[in-house]
Amino acid sequence: MGSMYRADPITGELQVQHSTIPGPSLQVDDEARRLSRRIYWGLFFSLPEKFVMRMPIGLLSNDIRGRFPLKLMHQWAWYLIRPFWAWPPLLMWILQLSSRSDLAKRDFWLALETTNCSILLQALEQLRLKPRRDLIERLLFQRNLRPRDINQQKKLFTDLFYCKILEADQRTYAGVALG
Repeated sequence: MGSMYRADPITGELQVQHSTIPGPSLQVDDEARRLSRRIYWGLFFSLPEKFVMRMPIGLLSNDIRGRFPLKLMHQWAWYLIRPFWAWPPLLMWILQLSSRSDLAKRDFWLALETTNCSILLQALEQLRLKPRRDLIERLLFQRNLRPRDINQQKKLFTDLFYCKILEADQRTYAGVALG
C-alpha cells in the first residue's frame, strides 16, 4: 500500500499524510542497522568491519533512534586502547616521510641527467642532512657523475659554491673544482 495524500484547502497542493508513509521491510531495516553499527564503531575505534561484526551487541551496541549510547567502558577504550590500534596509520605516515626523501633523490638524479641546476638544488634542499651530504660528496668526488660539457660543469659548481645548504667543506671543494 502506498502513501495517502490530501489536498491543502488553501493552495490545493497535495500533502502526504505522514502516518501512511510505508516503512522499510524488516530485512532492509535490520541491514541498515547492521551497516550503521559497523560504520560507527569501526570509525570510532578504528576497527575493521569484520571485527565489529563479530563483537557482541552488548559490547558495541546498535543505535537507539539514530544515536549510539557511549558507556564508560567506551570512553576508557577510546583513551587507553584505541592508540594501540591507531599505530598502523602512524607507521604509514613515517613510511611516506621516507618516500618523500626517495622522491627528492629521484629528482636529484633526473636533474643531474638533464643538467637542470635549479631543480637539482631544490631536490637537495628537500633531503635530510645525511643523504644530502652523501649525494653532494658523490657529485663532487666522482667525475663520471658530472656533466660532460665543461660550461655546464662550471655552472653546476658555481651554483653549489653559492648554495647555502652545503656545508663549508663541500662549498670549498666546489670552489676548488671550479679551478
